[in-house]
Amino acid sequence: MLFKDHILLKYPRQLLTTLRTYPESYRFIIKNKLWIGIDQYGWVSKFLVGVAIFLGLQMYSKIFGWISRVNWEQPFASVNQMGMAMGHVAGEALNLLQSNSTKYIVLILLEVIVYHFSRRTIEVITGESRPAVLKDFIDAQVRMIKVSALSLISETIFVAIVGIYFDIFSRAGYIEPVLVFGIHCYYMGFAVLDNYHEQYKLTIKESVKYASHYIGVALGLGVLLKLLMYVPLLGTLIAPLLTAVTAVLVMHRISDLHLLGKKTALHLEEVV
Repeated sequence: MLFKDHILLKYPRQLLTTLRTYPESYRFIIKNKLWIGIDQYGWVSKFLVGVAIFLGLQMYSKIFGWISRVNWEQPFASVNQMGMAMGHVAGEALNLLQSNSTKYIVLILLEVIVYHFSRRTIEVITGESRPAVLKDFIDAQVRMIKVSALSLISETIFVAIVGIYFDIFSRAGYIEPVLVFGIHCYYMGFAVLDNYHEQYKLTIKESVKYASHYIGVALGLGVLLKLLMYVPLLGTLIAPLLTAVTAVLVMHRISDLHLLGKKTALHLEEVV
């Protein structure tokens, strides 16, 4: 395995490797046309993606609503209106997207994208055929709901602990936003990383345990996922497919799960 050094180097290197893989992931998607076949999961998947798109369009409707109310006959007044309205729109967007529940709801709705791109990427790099059936997608959808619930609860608990700690030791309060951001990113990234683990038959409990050895990967996935979700519609759709492909490419390079199987890989991580 690639990263068997001190923890202070291991996770930062994983993070950098993940972030550097995004351009490659984009080229990989285009070259192999990974989107082909995404319509094979039935009407349920189309409905879920449609709902996710609808959520993204909500922010556009707010912007268009502001444009229709601007007084274009008085340009200076319109400039003032622009500043006030954009501040209002930005505030609402941040409140919506920073909501713990909303971001996981979006991930659940877009599970079909994460699942499909994870499966197709594994097919391409291994040459193994992984036929997609509706039952597998439904199982993956149910699992994403469970993983998202687990991530949401864990994230909330750890953020609360961090908040309490820095309320007591306020001198280091400037570190709190960084830690909170890192917690958010880790659990969002884990929700995507779990799709890779699922492909190799890890249970959710095993996935949580295995991911603890790849914190840098989960962080790298979560950073892009979180940032792209600030971009209405387009970012919401691009984030899950790009992170899903990146998770597979990175884990195939730095982990032994695909080579050893879950039992041996889990044991090896414990003893090394």
